[in-house]
Amino acid sequence: MESSVLAAAKCDDFIIEEVLSSEIGGLVVVARCTREGLQNPNKKYALKLLYNFCNEQSSTVRNVFENEWLVLSQSLPHPNVIQFWTQFVDAVGNNFAAHLPDQIRKQAVYHDSRRKQLIRRKAQFIVLDYHAKTMREHIDKQALPLSYDLARNYTLQLLESAYHLFKQRIVHLDLTLDNILLSTDGRLIISDFGHAELLPQTSDCMPVQRGECLGGNRAYLAPEVLTLYQKRRTGSCSEELSFDYSKQIAWAVGCLIYEMVEGTHPLPDYPLGYGKPDCIVFSMEQLPHLPAHYPTVFRSTVLKLMDSDPTQRMSLAEAQVILQGHAHGLPSAGESDVENLQQRLQLVLRERDLLVAQLKAERDGAVQELKTMAEQCKFVASEFDAMAEQCEAALTDKEVLAKERDEAVRANLVAIEVNAELRDQLVSVSSERDLFKWQINDLKRRNMIASSEVLRECTRCRKFYVDSETNENLCQWHPGKVSLCMAS
Repeated sequence: MESSVLAAAKCDDFIIEEVLSSEIGGLVVVARCTREGLQNPNKKYALKLLYNFCNEQSSTVRNVFENEWLVLSQSLPHPNVIQFWTQFVDAVGNNFAAHLPDQIRKQAVYHDSRRKQLIRRKAQFIVLDYHAKTMREHIDKQALPLSYDLARNYTLQLLESAYHLFKQRIVHLDLTLDNILLSTDGRLIISDFGHAELLPQTSDCMPVQRGECLGGNRAYLAPEVLTLYQKRRTGSCSEELSFDYSKQIAWAVGCLIYEMVEGTHPLPDYPLGYGKPDCIVFSMEQLPHLPAHYPTVFRSTVLKLMDSDPTQRMSLAEAQVILQGHAHGLPSAGESDVENLQQRLQLVLRERDLLVAQLKAERDGAVQELKTMAEQCKFVASEFDAMAEQCEAALTDKEVLAKERDEAVRANLVAIEVNAELRDQLVSVSSERDLFKWQINDLKRRNMIASSEVLRECTRCRKFYVDSETNENLCQWHPGKVSLCMAS
């Protein structure tokens, strides 16, 4: 329900409650949606406004926003990943224009003197869930080091969400405590995917282009990634190179675990001072010790997540299985049992991959069925639209026919009245003719008319007279002669 309501939302459907960021490159606000149908109308959302009508706009910020939308729209939802609801393009309303920088606002809404109308430029809006607190703000208020239970809880959430993203072929290159949010129910929420990379389905590597800028926070990028980038950027290596991101997220998660527990990055000023720019190295002895009261299996797992050698670095899946087993009270694995545990883990992972493949096939089938149903729904909807148009046309015809019927009824009433008048006139004329005939017959009986004379009817006064003149159309009374009109 919430997804369908937000999918139809537009700019004017949101009420801004707080401005988080207002820059030339973009606007980020906290807002409520006023559309009907939401179960919680007071829920707050994070809205990111992206526009391209400013000549001075920062292309970096625009690309970050666009990349975040592209990545999140292709990712499956997860409780520990920021919820992407929808994106839409709409004209910038007054509610958003009021919070834009001055030079942007003048280009977003302006009066066109040539066309004599108010112009509102269009922008892209991205709607996400809103969480007010970052993990850095949360950790800064905690007594350090964290308790083991809290550290284990956060670590398992971080491993699970990071592994979920990696299965979706997403590499988050800006995974910091500032970009991890904390929900009101204690969930870690990974956000800000502006610098994320989408890996190919068949490889964990991405080609390195010379001069290409490496996004993200370098303090959380693995040594092999920084080394390869520096070599390609400076041209010290002429052969084609590719970033291998298979262990990048594991290294970043290890850094974050240290930072959550102790409050600081495990390698101060990294990558500065750790080897050469084109060869970043550090020894495991340089990593600080986690609290001694933490279980050995936890401390050793975190160390292996941060191994400087990517081939020896523990994967997210391995770390997740080990720590989940320890969290559920399974026997802790000593150093001598790690190999056996890893073998068992490989079997579990293979079974998991088979199950994932099966579920994916079932999901693809279900998606195909849903697409077919969607097409059928579209066809039925088009038929309903056609029927609605026919009904509307029929109603229009009905109204026209009703008007014609009313006019015909009125005309018929008028004709009835005229017919009655004509019938009355006919009765009157018939009576007069009968009277004239009686007079004629009476005159004839009195022998007042000779048999040779012709009795005619005047064409003007309609009275009878003796035709004794050559003019057949006038009686003698009309021209002022001696009246011989029989009616007089």
